[in-house]
Amino acid sequence: MLSILIPVHNYNCFKLAEDLSNQIKKYTIEAEIIVAEDGSDEEHKIYNRGIAKLPYCLYIEFLENKGRAKIRNSLAGMANGEWLVFIDCDAEIIDGDFVKRYYEISLNSSDADIYCGGLDVKVPDDLSAKSLRYYYSLKREKRSAEERMENPYSSFSSFNFMIRANVFFKYPFDENFIEYGHEDTLFGDILRDNGVKLKHIDNPLFHNGLELNEIFLGKTERSVESLYKFRDKLFNCSRLYQFYAKLKKFHVLFLFRCFYMLFGSRVRRYLVESKKPSIAIFDLYKLGYLSVLSDKSI
Repeated sequence: MLSILIPVHNYNCFKLAEDLSNQIKKYTIEAEIIVAEDGSDEEHKIYNRGIAKLPYCLYIEFLENKGRAKIRNSLAGMANGEWLVFIDCDAEIIDGDFVKRYYEISLNSSDADIYCGGLDVKVPDDLSAKSLRYYYSLKREKRSAEERMENPYSSFSSFNFMIRANVFFKYPFDENFIEYGHEDTLFGDILRDNGVKLKHIDNPLFHNGLELNEIFLGKTERSVESLYKFRDKLFNCSRLYQFYAKLKKFHVLFLFRCFYMLFGSRVRRYLVESKKPSIAIFDLYKLGYLSVLSDKSI
């Protein structure tokens, strides 16, 4: 049995749940869908409450926000399936065989304990307002299974994956990660350290929740803050922090700190306003911000 688990925070995911329910019905798949509101606002819950009336669906509302890690662990605790399929609420079905593909793997799988389906991205109507998120996703997240298998564990994403329930209960998400960012980075590293078999497949979903540039940049800054806060746990699995550590070792980190102090506000404005921002400059901005955070903590 499959348990499809969807954590939701301030997003309308009725269509996603409906499409998944229709696929289960079409192929007579043994599956359930559990959707949990993680402290969403009332205006968003109004749209999602109809999920409770859909076949195969269980809809739950948590009044307080648990955070990205704890809500996923809570969903797993409610599931009845031997396999858990985690899907982000801002996903969109690409083809009619998405659930069937995972289900057939679950019935015949012997070569892995976790399967990552990947993602795709569409050009948003308001591209100029969401250009940073779109081009980042296009260049860093939209990759084939073959490309992701080159570095399988560092390519792990919690956006769309299936895992054996007994494996997940043994290695749940770290609930210390409450703020945005890096809970899936650490999860992938834990899987690698414990020899959990991971395989990337081509079973993608569209990522619809592309944020406005200002919002995405703010979330990225919070992600960098989480990286520095949990640096002892993330050192071996974050390329950004590993690069930061090398710069610190060779005593050149001050150059990036100076860059951020002198030009950070201009670069930030460029990333927010550019119609096609450079992802390399985006990386440089994150490195500069991380260096400033470390300086403030001394």
